[in-house]
Amino acid sequence: MNGKWITCDSKIETPLFRRTFTAQGATRAVIEISGLGYFTLWINGVRASDDWFAPAFTNYAPRDMTRAGYPIRDTMATRALFCRYDIARLLRDGENVIEIAVGNGWFRQRERACEWPGVYSESLVAAYELKLADAAGERTILSDGSEECFVYPILDSNLYLGDTIDTRLFDAPLQRAETRLSDFAPETVEEQTCPPERVIREIHPRLVRACGDRRIYDAGENISGIVQVRVRGRRGEKLVLRFAERMRGGEIDPSTTGVEYTCTSGRRQIQTDVFILNGREQEIEPMFAYHAFRYFEIAGEAELLEPVVKVIHTDVPVESTFECDCAAVNWLYDAYIRTQLNNLHGGIPSDCPHRERLGYTGDGQCCAEAAMLTLGMKDVYLKWIQDILDCQGAETGHVQHTAPLMGGGGGPGGWGCAIAIVPWQHYLRYGDKGVLERTYPAMKRWLAYMEAHCEGGLFTHEEPNGWCLGDWAMPGPVEIPEAFVNTCYLVKVMEILNTVAQILNSGERFDAEPYRRALRERYFDGAHYAGGVRAADAFAIWAKLPESETLGPGLCARYEALGRFDTGFLGTDILCQVLFEMGRGDVAMRLIASDDTGAGFGFMRARNATTIFEYIDRDDRSLDHPMFGACVRQLFTGLLGIRQRAGTAGYSDIVIAPVRNTLVCHASGGIRTAAGELRVAFDAKSVCVCVPEGLRASLLLNGREIALKGGETRILL
Repeated sequence: MNGKWITCDSKIETPLFRRTFTAQGATRAVIEISGLGYFTLWINGVRASDDWFAPAFTNYAPRDMTRAGYPIRDTMATRALFCRYDIARLLRDGENVIEIAVGNGWFRQRERACEWPGVYSESLVAAYELKLADAAGERTILSDGSEECFVYPILDSNLYLGDTIDTRLFDAPLQRAETRLSDFAPETVEEQTCPPERVIREIHPRLVRACGDRRIYDAGENISGIVQVRVRGRRGEKLVLRFAERMRGGEIDPSTTGVEYTCTSGRRQIQTDVFILNGREQEIEPMFAYHAFRYFEIAGEAELLEPVVKVIHTDVPVESTFECDCAAVNWLYDAYIRTQLNNLHGGIPSDCPHRERLGYTGDGQCCAEAAMLTLGMKDVYLKWIQDILDCQGAETGHVQHTAPLMGGGGGPGGWGCAIAIVPWQHYLRYGDKGVLERTYPAMKRWLAYMEAHCEGGLFTHEEPNGWCLGDWAMPGPVEIPEAFVNTCYLVKVMEILNTVAQILNSGERFDAEPYRRALRERYFDGAHYAGGVRAADAFAIWAKLPESETLGPGLCARYEALGRFDTGFLGTDILCQVLFEMGRGDVAMRLIASDDTGAGFGFMRARNATTIFEYIDRDDRSLDHPMFGACVRQLFTGLLGIRQRAGTAGYSDIVIAPVRNTLVCHASGGIRTAAGELRVAFDAKSVCVCVPEGLRASLLLNGREIALKGGETRILL
């Protein structure tokens, strides 16, 4: 895209840039366009695409980091994305009009209650390049500052707080403003290749309460998206929509979506849209803010004809199926899919779609395998990997806790190690060695950073006056030592880098033994690591620490007796993996399916949840957090036993070893591979596998490996 970046007065909340051009018999018209934060494009008054919240969020420009809630000293790369649309169908002979409305998005996120490093720019920008072929020949039209600018009737737009739209202003010519060239100059401007956000489906909500001029609706599930209202009311009358994940005492309760925060303006962080009516029957919806909710309230005296809930998130397909005879396990699969989809916005896997909305490297790396197994996430994770690389400290190698960086806490292990773990999981899932080639240098820089922050062989600290978490969000106090968890991750990253080095033939070798010895000397008491608290022994087995082969029986006995999770989000996933790898998938499944109403997924299910909570024993924080759902991967790799043969990638060579147990007597499910859908089912009498043609697969049953051909194979037990 070669157009110049244009802008206007920073006081304008929502600019509309307009350009006219002539065409006659157009045979080709392709526009490359960007507007930051978000843009909506119309050609001759018709919306040019069904994309929402475009382009995807990146680290746009340098910022004043002194405004962040903790010291940020890193120099980061900058990048902006543009979208490409074929608009030939929208052109007419004669005069044509391009209109671009630009909203704040992340680019000018002025109000927020959490830690944040400030806006990227005080002024919104746009740029485009239109390549046109018509009767006059081929030509290119570039943004150049000659565009007209108008004040669009979105008076206030904020990702956390919502849109305010005065529809009366559409009845008269819009107020004019001055267009000028911008000095915005990101290091890289490239086409967006990750899927856009779209309206995926619509829900007709149920009216649950009407009281005076207030009506409360239930969408039936926790979703991310918007509400469109069709309404008839007096000119100048306000319609106010407020959103929440739950109800209490007959009212919507926004306490889990950020209401405890006070924004910089003094407003409480409550998801709210305000529409000022024009006096006619009209349909209205926000343009530059999405919400996350199950319940919503509409307040106003206007006649409300019909509200429609539009579910919006990144347009990725569900590429998995799962069903079994345990209702709790089915609930977890369904809740995870919904939660992960709700948290796909801006080309990032976020922590929650309302209170923070950030691409936490901890949440994203923990859920990476589960997300890639169950959803079509190849291009989403490619984009997010680039975000992680862009935000890595140029001089230090430090990896941020969110990518793109927008504040937020974390730690070096479960968060920073995303720079190695996520590309590695991407390679294993899709078999693209190019991902490893691009990220290997960054992995090594991160490893050097970790080693430089060790004391006595233990990873003890990150940045001064910053965060340094270990495991997180466990029931009760944090008992497992942060240095233990982070050094286990250091060892694991070295293991990954050694494998990557072999794949890339780099000839390099990374020695993790000094760190393993340091962990043994500091934390092993002869029976357990770190006293065996909070699945510490599972971390030790996962990191292959000295004498970890002796820890399995005690670990299993502990969780057989406990019967539920007592772990944070990192430990929960690692514990399930270790139990399945030890051949004790029965214990893992009992933890996953536990109906304990004090903690775990049973706690969530007992509250009629449709998404996964931020904490496994609390419902006073986000109710739409995917991180604890990372163990869903074990339903496929563990329970159904769909595993790649050692030393292979891309799910091209599969060994299937189902784990039949007394809890789950029958199960069925499948995943998408490059060759097609692979399906596995078992019950007490048989195992059935359906293998797509061209996929190499075998069934491991009772110690015997059986080669499978394409098509369906059923083996009686």
